[in-house]
Amino acid sequence: MIQDIKNICSRKHIKYLILLLLGMFIAAAIEMIGLGSVPIFIMIIIDIDVLLNKFPTFFANDYIKSLSQDYITIFGGIILILIFLLKNIYLSL
Repeated sequence: MIQDIKNICSRKHIKYLILLLLGMFIAAAIEMIGLGSVPIFIMIIIDIDVLLNKFPTFFANDYIKSLSQDYITIFGGIILILIFLLKNIYLSL
């Protein structure tokens, strides 16, 4: 099968295929980060203490507990929007 690809494609096209495959893996990783951040954002909106109790040794627990729920929700929403914006910009290139 690899020999068939080598017969059909030139070296230049094989390099482009490898680059395309690498770009697809990066896009898949960014997509998983985006989809995984949605449940975390929902947990932030519902109850931040549930999220903090799941990670008791997180280095910023005390700092996060000192912030207001509104500030954390707005900051989390901005981060979520940025993740999806960057993902869509990358996918449009």
